[in-house]
Amino acid sequence: MSRNAIQETTLAISLTMLIGALLATALWWDARQTAPAPTPSPTATHSATEAASPPSARPHTAPATTEQNQALVRCEHQGRVTYQRGTCAAEAQQAQVAGGTFSVVSPPSVSSPSPQARPPETKIEHSQVGFIARTSSLGERHARQCALLEERIARIDESARRGQSSRSQEKLKEDRRRVQEEMWALKCGF
Repeated sequence: MSRNAIQETTLAISLTMLIGALLATALWWDARQTAPAPTPSPTATHSATEAASPPSARPHTAPATTEQNQALVRCEHQGRVTYQRGTCAAEAQQAQVAGGTFSVVSPPSVSSPSPQARPPETKIEHSQVGFIARTSSLGERHARQCALLEERIARIDESARRGQSSRSQEKLKEDRRRVQEEMWALKCGF
């Protein structure tokens, strides 16, 4: 590839990344501008005030209107939180929930297994049980040859570290490559 082609490719990639970054920034900015600021509901503010005061100092809240009875409400009582349609118990802390849906999910029934449902036990005699023979790995069949080849590579590496001429280094490199190919053929190390 010519130098000019490399520069053109680099420029094209850079411009593509810059355009992508600008597009992502514009989308992020647009999403931040169009998102309405959350406004706290009067009941949420009231709940925060109630949470700050001890339970004995909290005033009793008046019963909710029929419009609030149809809305989803969050009730907190003695550390337990529930969601329901309608008003909470008198001693529970109540907050209106904005948005969301309400569905009732029944817990799964827990039943203990009956003794009759157990599968029949089968007896295994000792003569039926046996050991599975361990299969040797691919390289174990040639373990002695693999060990000799590994020693040969260690000697080649040691010679290469001694600092020799480039011709000698190339010869050692070629010898090492041939030994590795032989190890590969024997599946040493597998």
